[in-house]
Amino acid sequence: MTDITDYAMPMMKIENLLRRMHNHLLDHEMLQAQELSIQLVAESRVLYHTLILMKEQEDALRQQTTPIQKRIPATSGAGRATYTNGAAKS
Repeated sequence: MTDITDYAMPMMKIENLLRRMHNHLLDHEMLQAQELSIQLVAESRVLYHTLILMKEQEDALRQQTTPIQKRIPATSGAGRATYTNGAAKS
């Protein structure tokens, strides 16, 4: 089974924390907002490391495949006919 690394969940948690913190600040509940800011930093770190993992997975996939240019040489005559004076040569 392949694990899928996705940034959506950490971002949704961050958005939720920001909304809750904003509401506490509007209600002048500074201590609750400060507590949420600590959680916000932790979730931001989770997001940061998730993005690192996603980049590593992307790079690993790129290393597993060869570019099209390397797979099909442009100068190779294999399977191609060349024409000289209107007549095909193999």
